[in-house]
Amino acid sequence: MKKTIFILSFIVLFAFCGILSGCTHEMVSLYIYKMPNKLVYEIGEELSTDGIELKNIKTDSALFKIWKKNATFEGFDSTTSGKKTIKVSYGKFSTSYSVFVANKVVNPTDNLNEVLENASDNDIILIKKGEYDLDKPLEINSSIIIGGEGPDKTKIDGMVIIGGYFDENNINFNNSDLKNVGIYSLSLSTKTKVENSVLKFEKAYLNPNFGAICGKNLNGLNVVGCKFSGFGYGILTDTATNFNVISNKFENLYIGAINVNENLTNTLISKNIIKNIGLGVVNLNEKTQIPVFGLRLSFNQSENVGVVIYKNSISRIGLNVNKNVFLTEKVKGNFSNLNYMLKSASIVVRSSGENNLETHGICIANNTIGATLNNILYNTSETDFINSNSISFLAP
Repeated sequence: MKKTIFILSFIVLFAFCGILSGCTHEMVSLYIYKMPNKLVYEIGEELSTDGIELKNIKTDSALFKIWKKNATFEGFDSTTSGKKTIKVSYGKFSTSYSVFVANKVVNPTDNLNEVLENASDNDIILIKKGEYDLDKPLEINSSIIIGGEGPDKTKIDGMVIIGGYFDENNINFNNSDLKNVGIYSLSLSTKTKVENSVLKFEKAYLNPNFGAICGKNLNGLNVVGCKFSGFGYGILTDTATNFNVISNKFENLYIGAINVNENLTNTLISKNIIKNIGLGVVNLNEKTQIPVFGLRLSFNQSENVGVVIYKNSISRIGLNVNKNVFLTEKVKGNFSNLNYMLKSASIVVRSSGENNLETHGICIANNTIGATLNNILYNTSETDFINSNSISFLAP
C-alpha cells in the first residue's frame, strides 16, 4: 500500500514540477484540419462553418482538436459577390481561408451546360443543392469559380473539361491559356455497370481513359472540398502549375486519383483522402496490367519545382479481390494470380524528360499510406527515372 502511495505521489510531483519548469507543450499555431462543407454562397446567405475541423499545433508537433464554438470567424460579407477571406481566431492565434459569393446561381431545373457556355471571366457560379445528370461533359472555357453547397448536397453525374470541348468521343483542347479556374464543394461521379463480366460506363461519352476533371495545361486550378468516384481518373492533365488540390475525397476510381503526364510545378496536394483505386478491376493493355496509383506525378525540368505532397491519406491501391472485371473486353484466362500491383504504388514520382533528372524541390511529408504493394516509386522503367535523393520525404 505504501509503495502505491509513493508511486502516485511521484507522478503528481513530476507533473507539477513540469508545469513549474515550463516543460509543457504549448500551442504554437492554429490549423484548419478540414475545410468547411460550404465554400460558395449566394448573396444574402449567412456563413456556415459546418464540417470545419480546427486543431492546434503544439511545440512537439502534436495536433489537438479545437471546438469551433470556442473560435471566432470574421470577415464574411455576402452583400456583394466576390472572394471573401474568413479570419479564424482562437486565443492569440489566427488563420484564414477563402470563400466566394456568387453572381450567378444555378438550380436543378436550369441547364448547367448552358450557364457555363455563357459564363464570362471572373464569374462565380453557385450550383444549388440537387442532382445534375449530364448528357454531355461540362466545358469550362472561362476563368470562373464553380461550387456546390457541399459534396453531399450538390451532385453532378458527369465529367468536366477545362479549356476544351468534347467531340465524337474525343476531347479537343483549344484554350490552353485558360487560367485560374476553381472547383469547390461538389461531387463528381458517374455510374458503371457490368455486362458479360465487362465493366462499362453508363454515360455514352465516358471511358476509363477520362478523368472527372480533364485538362491539358492547367494553370491556377484550385480543387477544394470535392468528391470523385466512378471515373478512370479523378484529375487528368498533361501539365499543371499553381495547382492546389486540398481536402478532397477520391475513391472507387479505376486507375488513379491524380495523373500529371508531363510536368508539375508550384503545387500543393494536401489533406486529401484517396482510397479504393483499381479495386478488383483488371485493366489490360496488350495483356499487360495497367498500373494503378493514388498520385502519379511527372517532371521534365532540372530545377526547383516547388511541389508539396502533405498530410494525405492514401490506402487500398490496386487490391486484387478476384472479381476479375475488365474495363475493355473480356479476355480468356484466369487472372486471379495476376501480379496485380506490379509497378503500382500510392505515389509514383517519375521523369518525363531526360534520364536521371536532377529535379529538386519535391517534399513528400506526413502522409499516411496503407494497403498497397509500393508506398512510393521513384522510377517506373529503365528510361523513366528520377533521382530520389532530390526528394524530401518525411513519414507521418
